[in-house]
Amino acid sequence: MYYSEESYDDFYLGKGSAFPDINGGIGILFEQASSRGHIQNTENGLLSFPFTIRNQLTAVFSTLKAANNMREEILIYFKNFYKKSLNDSFKRKQKAILFGSPKDPSTSYQFAKILESHDIKFNKLKNNAKRGGKQYLKESSYTIPLNQKKIS
Repeated sequence: MYYSEESYDDFYLGKGSAFPDINGGIGILFEQASSRGHIQNTENGLLSFPFTIRNQLTAVFSTLKAANNMREEILIYFKNFYKKSLNDSFKRKQKAILFGSPKDPSTSYQFAKILESHDIKFNKLKNNAKRGGKQYLKESSYTIPLNQKKIS
């Protein structure tokens, strides 16, 4: 149903810390061992549910405090991220991302709806196209221009 093994999975955008990273934020994943109920015996001793809650709250509050203390640096980082991303898009040979699925057009449509909800501009393909041996049909394919500003 899902993958959770011993490999690096931070490239998956559905993972909590990856999405902020690609949007100019700072994605931090805090993991807490589960007490699997009220209390559990672990190799490090007893792990209780109240302890796990307290640990997570401590991490959240200390992160918020640090972010507040560094707010100017973080805002400058955020601004520079988008400025650099936009400048880089003009320098790239590739100007857009092409996606589509002739076998399952609803997947492409639903992905386009997600892009729309994030204010990412995209266009329906005007003509059928073939790239890298794959066929893209105008009825079920889209392009995402790389040179677009972040809208907020």
